[in-house]
Amino acid sequence: LALLACARSLCEADPALSSSEVWAEVFRSAEQLAFDAEQPLEVRRCALRLLGHSSDQKMVQRIAELVQLDNESPLRSVAVRAWADSADPACDAHLVWMVGSAPPELRRIALECLQRRPASRRLLAQAMAEGELSARVLGLDTLRKLAQRGPGKEQFQSQLDQLVNSDRQQVIVSYAPALKADGDVSRGQEVFRKHCAACHRIGELGQNVGPDISDARSKSPRELLTAILDPNQAIDNNYFRFVVLTEDDRVLEGIIAEETASALLLVTQDRQQHLIHRSDLRELRATGESLMPTGLESQIDVGAMNDLLTYIKGWRYRGNIPGK
Repeated sequence: LALLACARSLCEADPALSSSEVWAEVFRSAEQLAFDAEQPLEVRRCALRLLGHSSDQKMVQRIAELVQLDNESPLRSVAVRAWADSADPACDAHLVWMVGSAPPELRRIALECLQRRPASRRLLAQAMAEGELSARVLGLDTLRKLAQRGPGKEQFQSQLDQLVNSDRQQVIVSYAPALKADGDVSRGQEVFRKHCAACHRIGELGQNVGPDISDARSKSPRELLTAILDPNQAIDNNYFRFVVLTEDDRVLEGIIAEETASALLLVTQDRQQHLIHRSDLRELRATGESLMPTGLESQIDVGAMNDLLTYIKGWRYRGNIPGK
């Protein structure tokens, strides 16, 4: 608002100024505010968002450098959006890289920005077609939206068709009898304790590594069955499995539980926590897969699955599920 007031003042002070001259001065003021570390963070963010609409290539380049070179900047997420707003062709390629390699928050922003313009959608489709980016990283919901309309929809539909694993679908169909009758909550609790509690928590049982499933009242038994037998079909953006390579050659896999401008906290499948400073991070890559393993049908038969689903849905009521 202050910058817009500045534009109005310039116009009133010198009516001879053209609109392009006024905006050039506004953008110069915004640039000074955005890159002045002494300014309040919110002021810098607002100024940076405005800079995304500048056509001055030097300003655009400064935004790009903030995104590409300064991993610890608290302005990085705003800078990504500003760079994307500039319609700089170099931004699209970097956004595609971010979808496959950036932490969850930045991945979400990058993917959102890539869907805005036809050229960036085409580049995203091309990256998947050439194997540069796994379709699993986008997930079924995003692919379905991209396949409905707009440039590249045929390519996105092709990726969507490949993502739906026919083998997994056959397994799910074979477990349909587990949906037909109520099982035993107590037996289901023991199945959960043995196979699920290492990563999931229900009530006082288990660990909060994976998504919270303690309140599954809004989920149908079929949805739960699909999530158990085909965990890669619909992955919450916060629970992608990441591969981390550190500067001292350690390779770690897990989910990013927390992240700041200077570090991230990786939690592995065995619940080990690793605090990794960004300065120690050589490579970060999203696998497009869930931390939850596939193949649980080899450990849980149809009867046990029936008990497990009954427990997840009815543990609050000890099996007497309202409405059944």
